[in-house]
Amino acid sequence: MPDDKSVSTSLAVPSVLIQSITGAEVSGIPEKPDKNTKVEEAQYKANKHSEEIANSKQDRDERKLYAGRIFTLICIWLGIITLIIIFQGFRFADFRLEQPVLLALIGSTTLNVVGIFVIVTRYLFPVKKK
Repeated sequence: MPDDKSVSTSLAVPSVLIQSITGAEVSGIPEKPDKNTKVEEAQYKANKHSEEIANSKQDRDERKLYAGRIFTLICIWLGIITLIIIFQGFRFADFRLEQPVLLALIGSTTLNVVGIFVIVTRYLFPVKKK
């Protein structure tokens, strides 16, 4: 077990205080960037631009994919609702829904389709902030 004296000296605070070095002046930094800095800035801007283009392309591809999937979902959804209305109207296979159930089905379907359409449209065509 180390003695208390060795522990206290190894953890001692340096004699220079932090306050004494905060006001130090930095010298030797040029006001204008050198040639290497300009090259690095140009490379950074080119890489950033390339990444933005790649991100935009990926966004477009994903939007196309999901727009098609959502369109398919809505078509299937509306097709099923149409079949239910046809079955109700022509009484196929003794199919019968009470009027409040049928109205709720048609009303909720209409709201859902319009809601999904609005959400997808806002996603596909976002308003760009200036």
